[in-house]
Amino acid sequence: MINYNLSSCRTVSGCNEAVKKLYSDMHAVTSREASEQEVLEYCRKAIRDRTGYHGKAYVWAPLVPLRGMGSDAFCAVVMIPTYIITGILIRAYTDYESVRTVPDIRRTIADALHACALNGLHGHGYEDYDGLVSAMEIFAECGVDSFIRSEPDLCPEFTCLYESAKEYLRNEVTNSTDSCKFGGRTHAEAAEILSKLSFDPEGNELLFVYGTLMRRQPANSMLEGCRYLGRYVLEDYALYELGAYPGIRPFESQSVPGELYSIPQSLLKDLDRYESEGSLYTRTELEVGNGFDNVRAWVYVYNRDVFTGMIPSYLLPYRSYNPDDYVWYVSYGSNMLKERFMCYIKGGECRFNGRHYRGCDDRTPPVKSFAVSIPHSMYFGYSSGSWDGSSVSFLEPEEGGSCMGRAWLITRDQFERVHTQEGAGENWYNLPLSLGTIDGIEAVTFTHDTKYEETEPSEIYLDVVKRGMRETEEIPWAAIVPVRS
Repeated sequence: MINYNLSSCRTVSGCNEAVKKLYSDMHAVTSREASEQEVLEYCRKAIRDRTGYHGKAYVWAPLVPLRGMGSDAFCAVVMIPTYIITGILIRAYTDYESVRTVPDIRRTIADALHACALNGLHGHGYEDYDGLVSAMEIFAECGVDSFIRSEPDLCPEFTCLYESAKEYLRNEVTNSTDSCKFGGRTHAEAAEILSKLSFDPEGNELLFVYGTLMRRQPANSMLEGCRYLGRYVLEDYALYELGAYPGIRPFESQSVPGELYSIPQSLLKDLDRYESEGSLYTRTELEVGNGFDNVRAWVYVYNRDVFTGMIPSYLLPYRSYNPDDYVWYVSYGSNMLKERFMCYIKGGECRFNGRHYRGCDDRTPPVKSFAVSIPHSMYFGYSSGSWDGSSVSFLEPEEGGSCMGRAWLITRDQFERVHTQEGAGENWYNLPLSLGTIDGIEAVTFTHDTKYEETEPSEIYLDVVKRGMRETEEIPWAAIVPVRS
């Protein structure tokens, strides 16, 4: 698990352990061992913890005095953490849409790159070359090269310095007769880093994978030693579950996320054999992108017809979600408003009624939400202490009529916690209702088993319901497919 805590270090000696932890966090992010939610929270904390440096620049530093710090210590306890965190932010920004929506993320990256440029990417004294190689090694792992090629004007000073640093390393590796310069980093290490910075080294092919060849999937070992280039997306294709493996087929307006690799050309024969190329799959060159860069890469396309089993794009990448663990909670009334519903997920005080909610043990936000039509009429009844004793929303227990609802895709455990917080007792929402399915996943809600007398809700409660309806009208609609016995 990754957890940002650099600012907790208060001694220079403690910084060594903090830097080790940062390297470990970086590896977890680039290998995608860390979950998207962990990475998102990490980035938010890092942005809050940034420190101003020489005007329009940000660095990350422990809680030690920077004034009067020697240049060697400054490189070790300020610039190395700054290189690592800048790399993490760039990699997260490239890989995750949720990170790209974090306030101030682009400005923070731009100003952090400016700080890197001010320092020149070099170490101090006889460790000058070591510092440069270490910085470029961090940037290579985090995919900074690809980011800079797609965003050269985000921080022009860094772009210029970065390209100059690459050229300097090339000259040293090519022309130097020594195995290394002063310090400990060798030219062989620099050459290896340069090969990683080359997006498509000579003799290599680009491969886009979306299923069992992805990281943490059973066949990923076939790509051992190949360079991982990050998360990319294939547009106008859909992913289908075929049993032990998936396949993709053309499908306008759908998209398939996956991973891009640079692989030796010789590996294609083994991959063709694994994918039953020509029988089950056809290796096709298609365009994939990551929001910044579009490249052409080999993709294995399933070449047989499929009619069922399409995996919704919001449940991708492949096997990142188990549909059996999820349920669509079909809300109505006040729970259509996201701010109010998230009180049940994250806990805390609801500003509309002043009540404090415990929240769920798993506070991960819903995967997706849709506007839906519920095949039951809604009414206001009973008396809720949470809303000044006024009536609240219920569904008539028997089918008939319809009302607007909002379906939230959450885990089954989260659904049980939400139900408990809403009130599952005899006087409250004691009747679970299975409404059908959305994209093959069960859609459920709850109400009271008998209809209460209808009464007027409070103005505050009615305002929350209206806000939720307006918000729901702005999101995509989905059909609930009834399950007929």
